[in-house]
Amino acid sequence: MARYIEIPEMWEEFTPEQFKYLLKSVFRMMADSTITKDDVLNDFADYLLGRKKFVHPGQKEKYLVLVSQLAEKFDWIFSETEDEQLVLNFETTQNLLPGLENLLGPQSHGSDFRFGEYRTAVEFYNKFTQEHNPADLDCLVGILYRKPNTRKKDETFDGNYREPFNKHLIGKYAARVKKIPEYIKWGVYLWFGYFCQYLLEGPFIIEGNEVCFSSIFDRGNTDQDEKKSNSIGMTAVLFSLADTGTFGNAKETDETELFKVLLKLLHDKNTLDELERKNK
Repeated sequence: MARYIEIPEMWEEFTPEQFKYLLKSVFRMMADSTITKDDVLNDFADYLLGRKKFVHPGQKEKYLVLVSQLAEKFDWIFSETEDEQLVLNFETTQNLLPGLENLLGPQSHGSDFRFGEYRTAVEFYNKFTQEHNPADLDCLVGILYRKPNTRKKDETFDGNYREPFNKHLIGKYAARVKKIPEYIKWGVYLWFGYFCQYLLEGPFIIEGNEVCFSSIFDRGNTDQDEKKSNSIGMTAVLFSLADTGTFGNAKETDETELFKVLLKLLHDKNTLDELERKNK
């Protein structure tokens, strides 16, 4: 009886287990210069095909050719920079690691992010990027992956699938994820980094409408300065919105959905631009 295997052709088609396996292989390659991109892709293809260890001698060569042909279909996973550095082309806002052990991660496309949670996660993402301190990565992963919200089962559910974020419990969050494998934490780091980039550049579909937030972010700085200014800028947004009471006080603003805050900022920016246009 023929067996059919679904081969992922884009990141969104990866299962969590497939993504974890690939992350582990790539992470191993990063630590061992003798492992090549072709080794990683051939091994991944072999994994998808079920690792037929006991192939009939007459079929073994055909199987190896099949593995090689399948591996070639995954060339899109990697690219090379101008200085010939190998890069993992991770590009999706879909969360391929929805849960880690008994912890629940953000919904795909960041749809359940709260403003305060996101601001704090960006802070630790930037710190880890700059200093490579594993403790900062634990904080980032712990902030993003929290216990499921028990209120999800009753009528008081407020759209928060994870326990409400509390900035005073970051140490506790970090301790929960300390023993999670490093390659999995790296995968979380990749996803959050791409989400942050996409938030600055790409369109989101919100209530059936295509919305782009690029105009509300200052893109005139260098990358490093931009990270710092955006971090400071989000803090300024918090106090500005709290002063006006748009979403309540500072605590209530931090508990507001990220996209509600961004939509408010976009509305204000468009209104200001329109007034400036009329006054020219």
